[in-house]
Amino acid sequence: AEAAAAIARREVEAAADMAAPEIGVRVAAITADLSDIVYLEDVQNEVKMRGLVPVANGTTADLRWCVADGVTVNDEGLPSLVRYISVTGVRLVAPFDPLLNQTRLLNSVGKCSPALLSAGAGGGGAGGGLVASVGGGSRSRNNNREPDIYCHSGVLQMATDLLDELEPLITAMPATGEIRLVGHSFGGSTLTLLRAMLSNKFGMTPEAAVRKVHPRISLFSFGCVPIIKFGFNGPNTEGMNPSDFVSCNSDDFPKQLAERHCNRIGLGGDDVHDFALPWDPIPRMLTREDPWGDFMRGQPKLVETIEQRVGFFTPLLRGGWLYPTDLNVAAGERGAPPPPPAVVEPGPDYGHIGTMHVIVPSRAGPSMLHIPATAAAKVLKSQVDVNEINGGFGPGPQDFIRCYLSHFGYARELAKLEKSAAEAASASDSTNGPIYNANRQFGADILSPEF
Repeated sequence: AEAAAAIARREVEAAADMAAPEIGVRVAAITADLSDIVYLEDVQNEVKMRGLVPVANGTTADLRWCVADGVTVNDEGLPSLVRYISVTGVRLVAPFDPLLNQTRLLNSVGKCSPALLSAGAGGGGAGGGLVASVGGGSRSRNNNREPDIYCHSGVLQMATDLLDELEPLITAMPATGEIRLVGHSFGGSTLTLLRAMLSNKFGMTPEAAVRKVHPRISLFSFGCVPIIKFGFNGPNTEGMNPSDFVSCNSDDFPKQLAERHCNRIGLGGDDVHDFALPWDPIPRMLTREDPWGDFMRGQPKLVETIEQRVGFFTPLLRGGWLYPTDLNVAAGERGAPPPPPAVVEPGPDYGHIGTMHVIVPSRAGPSMLHIPATAAAKVLKSQVDVNEINGGFGPGPQDFIRCYLSHFGYARELAKLEKSAAEAASASDSTNGPIYNANRQFGADILSPEF
């Protein structure tokens, strides 16, 4: 079975043209750990235990964040400052955080309508950079093949609020330093848009980092929700039909095109790293391969029961994820959610952007596939079919637990991968293997022995 799985994996890699940058496993393990501890109450003490210096922490847009400093070795072999900015995903229970408002948070993540992020050439923009403020806006009709770039409007608002809070902590960094943005779940999605804003508002582009004008900024997201889509020939975000969009999850959207548009909004493909575990349903959320959404759409009675017993879930369920946004408006007007529609439209079709690293657990130890994000849906399905996940609940209770543990299991699996890589390096008394060569692009981090 292991051999057959390996053959299938190689076939998928060859078919999808999987040339994508690798990543140092030590850096991946460090950032995954930081994405975990930001959920904890005493996050400053947790940071200190890892040999880092806490700078600040707080809650903005109902996402908890933490800033910590450490030391890395740059490409010239010299010590340099590295600043970690970690952000949580959705938290429904956090008694130690009085600033958390679950209803407001689910209103934000449930607002799935597309907002215009960057206008394509011939579409009211220059074909590069971010356009209007939050909420999108209208534009002239785009008759060229240069697509507009859209994003999840609720996450765009969260990213805007978060940038307002973190701006002084980001712009204070010296050009010789490095910033590592670390996010879990919707926190990773929010940081993706925040990273684009830094390029367009402050000129903190990957090219500026190469010229030593601004610090290098790398993004590490774990179990990230896809929030990017591309559109053609739509007069505005509200008037677009499904046929006006092209899925960046499909074979019709080649890797090279995705990389070019990644650069258009200020994201360097080599600096955007998205990690996924095959059994985690969240990286498939808001796509056409969304087992959780498909399961819920087929269970209208279950949806009604959830809304009756846990009312603050309604904005998430009816903001465009399960049902069209106009049903959410109707719910607000009537004061109670309307019944689910008899004929349910397919869910939104957002996609990932940048480079995806699929962590593949096995009895022999986990391994990583480094792929362009455009191939995410295909590769995740090759590892675990959506029917096996069955809407994130699994065929049985044990599978629900497996899905839940996967979404919060990135630090655990990457720690295993780091340990096996270190043992292999120790056995050969060499660090010239590909995974350690890849690690040098991020520097060999200097941390306490406890880590």
